[in-house]
Amino acid sequence: MILDVNCFVGHWPFRRIPYRTASDLVRLMARVHTQGALVTPLAGLFYKDCLSAVRELLDELETESHSNLWPVAVVNPAFPGWQEDLAIMVDEWGCVAVRLFPSYHDYRLPDPQAEELLSVIQERGLPLMISMRVEDERLQHWLVRVEPVSPLDIMWLLRTFSDIRIVLSGSKPDEIDQLRDHILTHAHASVATPTRMPQFYLEELVGQLGSERVLYGTGMPLSYPEGTLQEVRDAQLAEDDRNRVLSGNALKLFGLSMETVRAHDH
Repeated sequence: MILDVNCFVGHWPFRRIPYRTASDLVRLMARVHTQGALVTPLAGLFYKDCLSAVRELLDELETESHSNLWPVAVVNPAFPGWQEDLAIMVDEWGCVAVRLFPSYHDYRLPDPQAEELLSVIQERGLPLMISMRVEDERLQHWLVRVEPVSPLDIMWLLRTFSDIRIVLSGSKPDEIDQLRDHILTHAHASVATPTRMPQFYLEELVGQLGSERVLYGTGMPLSYPEGTLQEVRDAQLAEDDRNRVLSGNALKLFGLSMETVRAHDH
């Protein structure tokens, strides 16, 4: 069983991507035998109003009856009214996690407004996803350069909020290595698989962090999933560890229903 925690739906403003809709994503998932995915609206990175971006995603999911795609809330703590938006996305619309894009929304995690949001997320016991980057810096549009989230900010987050269930996505292997000790000392920190891994890196990552701290995520459709999936399948891991990475950790962390996933087994 395969669950992808790092997927997107929508248009990317700087280049054409062939899989843009929820139905497109489902077809791409079927190509790599992925039964379920957490999906984030790309519009959430670029709309001033993240609530509208998430609503558009939900309308699409409901229209197409994609019950194996779980929506992720996008919140910008610098935008007025985020408190009400967060409550609507989670309590009324059923988003299974909250995702932050500090670099795209132009704030740092230690900023006061972000710290307030992080406190609310911790108090409510919501899973938190932090995107260190969405696109490789070498591929960015020449007029729009977005720096990755600083590992120092992630270190601050892990030290300051010890009870948040955190998943880091969009991280490079050297950044994970830099954060390793801070991840290990945090009770609930984990990482999504990098989209590009050196040979044998996954074995090293699981060996250092433990299989319970690694979740399968591809970044599709901005990145094609075959490479990441092949890395996980080829890795010299115990099958129990491989199954945790591919689906078990996500089911537990986000409280997803295994029966729903099985019903969409491709």
